[in-house]
Amino acid sequence: MPFYFKLCCCAAAISLLASCGGGSAPLAGIDRDEVDPNLGGPTTPEPPPELTDLQRLVGGTAPTETVNKQAARGGGILERSDSYYISKIAIQSDQAASPELVLGPPSCSGTVCTHYVDGEPESDDLRSSVSSEVLGTTVLSRNGITIEEVRRRDRASYGSTLHHSGFGSSWQNMGGITSRGSLAYGDLTGSRPPVRGVWRGLMTGVLERSDELLLGDATLEYGDSDNDGSMELHAEFSNIANVSRNRAHSVTDIRFNNIRIGANGTFSYHDSASRIQGGFYGNGHAEASGVFERQRIFGAFGALKQ
Repeated sequence: MPFYFKLCCCAAAISLLASCGGGSAPLAGIDRDEVDPNLGGPTTPEPPPELTDLQRLVGGTAPTETVNKQAARGGGILERSDSYYISKIAIQSDQAASPELVLGPPSCSGTVCTHYVDGEPESDDLRSSVSSEVLGTTVLSRNGITIEEVRRRDRASYGSTLHHSGFGSSWQNMGGITSRGSLAYGDLTGSRPPVRGVWRGLMTGVLERSDELLLGDATLEYGDSDNDGSMELHAEFSNIANVSRNRAHSVTDIRFNNIRIGANGTFSYHDSASRIQGGFYGNGHAEASGVFERQRIFGAFGALKQ
């Protein structure tokens, strides 16, 4: 279920849209996961639905979860969340051909994130800023993760609520001002993975200079790949598709190598042109989520331990 969190910047409130549980009422009508099999009906199994254009483009299947299922666990994740990661945020007026302002990623401590605008701090407790307003719909599943989509005249997003974390990318227009960005959140494991491992999942993204949204694969590998005695993380985002244009994105593969993981299970890397930041979530480092920026993509990702 989507929710909004708000960051004050300049004289305007910047709102990003992402997928997670907000704890509001479920969709009206019958959830197919709650249908009583004893009510009768045809005994011949229905054939699987044909793939949608989006599922074909991303290589996904029909969603294996409903919005209600993600919403049911999402509220608990919000209550337990002790970390938020936010990408850069692009801000553009309807009259401008390109973003008028690109905010650097905020500094987040727990659930409180702070932007510095002209040297002045603007802080918000994201947990207190949550309000459930819009229900989306789940549109595909891949690599064990189900993606939820929200599309309205003034907003659009892709994201997912896992079991210990969530992530999403969005744009939203408020009063003629559009903001674009990505986020990840959850309850951290609090330690490094003890052994090598692989996490697979999905990435979402929004372009800095347009309202186009992206989806692709996410793969994180942790181990001593160069045999120097040190364990490092490698993150790859591949098969990136521009779902707004129904075609492969011009940048189909992004890779971050040799990322150090802190003692608390968080990781980050940045240079003059790119950044990745995230952490491991849940018991046994079951999930990895975070955000990244490269080549004018503001991305987020979530992945499951294999």
